[in-house]
Amino acid sequence: RRFNKKKTQLNSNNTKSIGNKISIAGNFSNDSDIRNSVENELFEIGSQFEKHNLKFQGPAFGPIFDEIEISNLINSSKLFHYSGHFIDGENNGWKINSNTNFNIGSFKKLNSIPNFIFSNTCGNNSKEIYSDFFSNLHELGVENIIHTTGKLNTEFSKIFANLFYYEFLNGNDISNSLK
Repeated sequence: RRFNKKKTQLNSNNTKSIGNKISIAGNFSNDSDIRNSVENELFEIGSQFEKHNLKFQGPAFGPIFDEIEISNLINSSKLFHYSGHFIDGENNGWKINSNTNFNIGSFKKLNSIPNFIFSNTCGNNSKEIYSDFFSNLHELGVENIIHTTGKLNTEFSKIFANLFYYEFLNGNDISNSLK
């Protein structure tokens, strides 16, 4: 797991500023190898938001082949959580289908950029590809980013994400929520 931060350290006291601007989504491509795990993860995360009386969009699951629909989810968010496949290559990003990714070009078209993105994704082990993608997100204005690198056990990543949100929503800042 990697954590990039700018100046802002969000914690649950900042949930008023996040307000109703939370979106959770996963598996845009509707891949069967991760479908059940991602659905369970996002329902559990949504349940945590509900316990803290936070309104949110989602969970949104694939198949979502329309980049505009994905853009609308992200545009409306200050906190955006995505779980699914990260595809590397020339247009690396979150897998929409076998030919299309939601990549940096897609993010550049957004009207608004979230303050915080949790990208619970797996792909290959190339740290350089991941670093470029997430560094570019940071340059676009995403202040806080949690992302993964390499191949991940989906059950482990689901547990990790839920533990993170439990700590975060109970008052810890992002860095302490990762411990």
